[in-house]
Amino acid sequence: MKINIMGRLVDVEVAATDATAMMQAQRQWEDEKQKYLAAIHRYNNLPSKLNYESALDAIEQCSTAESSERRLLAILPLIEDAPPKIFWAILLKTWPSCDDTWMLKTRLLRAMKKAGPVMLELLSEHERRFFEGLPAQVPVFRGCSRPRVRGISWTMERTIAEGFARGHRGIQVPDPVVASTLIPKDAIFFVTDDRSEKEIVLNPRRLRFLSISAFRS
Repeated sequence: MKINIMGRLVDVEVAATDATAMMQAQRQWEDEKQKYLAAIHRYNNLPSKLNYESALDAIEQCSTAESSERRLLAILPLIEDAPPKIFWAILLKTWPSCDDTWMLKTRLLRAMKKAGPVMLELLSEHERRFFEGLPAQVPVFRGCSRPRVRGISWTMERTIAEGFARGHRGIQVPDPVVASTLIPKDAIFFVTDDRSEKEIVLNPRRLRFLSISAFRS
């Protein structure tokens, strides 16, 4: 049978009972997506608080149904053309629960540039102070596989980067390295400390004085 996975038709071989369950899940996903798109349309026509909250509630239903590895893949197609206030509100809330986002780096980078600077009022008070207190040039670190050094997610703490190089949350890291660099503050999209990781989400094309060291635990 053919199933639609995020807009792509894929041939799969499954038992009849499994096929029925998969089709039901697909229809449920399409229903949730349409609810969100309708909520976005209402907000565009009338940017009221009620319509704003309805859009956030609809996308949260889509988000919570996915695993951490698939969550960004599920929501990014829904929010990349949304108004900036909705885009940033959803991304800021969802990002800490997303894992293994490397393959979506280019698409997300393009969407963040399109949305423009993050609205500081959407950050928590702690994160707003964190962001406002950053120097003009921010030292950051990243632990990852060597080919994935130029990612968008970094940290201000080297020990946290080393934890990711070691293999964070069960993710395997072949050829692990720890990278250090400077990033201009105006190349930072947002900060989050939701997991106490002092995370900096940035434009990797603006890295300065990049240094990479092999990691051995």
